[in-house]
Amino acid sequence: MDMSMSSTNTSWQSRAGALGTCLITSLLVGCGGPAERPQSKAQVGEILVRQEGTTVRLAHAFRTAEPNALVDGVVRVEAEGGQQLLEVNAVCSMPNTPNWPSYDNLFGRPIQRVQEAKGATGTTRWQVLFHYDGRVETRMGESPGPWLARLRDNLCRRGDFDDRPTKR
Repeated sequence: MDMSMSSTNTSWQSRAGALGTCLITSLLVGCGGPAERPQSKAQVGEILVRQEGTTVRLAHAFRTAEPNALVDGVVRVEAEGGQQLLEVNAVCSMPNTPNWPSYDNLFGRPIQRVQEAKGATGTTRWQVLFHYDGRVETRMGESPGPWLARLRDNLCRRGDFDDRPTKR
C-alpha cells in the first residue's frame, strides 16, 4: 500500500469530519442558538423563552409555593427595541380538579432592579388569564407580549416544558 495515499485519505477524512462538525454547529447556532430551558432547571441568565424576535431570560429564580402552584420570579425580556425587567407571578391551576379555576393566571409589573421584586405582594400592572378552552383574557393593563403564552407553558410545566416524572 502506498503510504502517501493512506496519509492523504486520513488527512482528507480528518478535514471532512472537522468541516462537518463546523457546519452542524453553524446550522444549530444559526437556527436559534441556545435552547429554551425549563424554569424548574434554569439558572440565572438562561433562556426561558425565545419567540418572534424576543428572548426571555431568567433574572431571579422563581420561587414555588404550595398548594396553588404560585410561582414568582423575575425575567429579563430582550427584544430589538431594548430590554426590560419584569416581576412575574403565575398561579398554575390544575385541570379537571373540583373548585379550581379552569385557567392559569399570570400577572406582574415592570421593575428597574431585581431587588425590587416582592413576590405576590407587589403592585400588579397587568394580568392575563389563559383559559383551558384556548381563550386568553387580559384582565388588567396590557399583556407584555405574545411570548407570555410560551412563558406560561414554561412556568406551569405544560406542553414540551412538562418535565414532571410520569405517573405509573
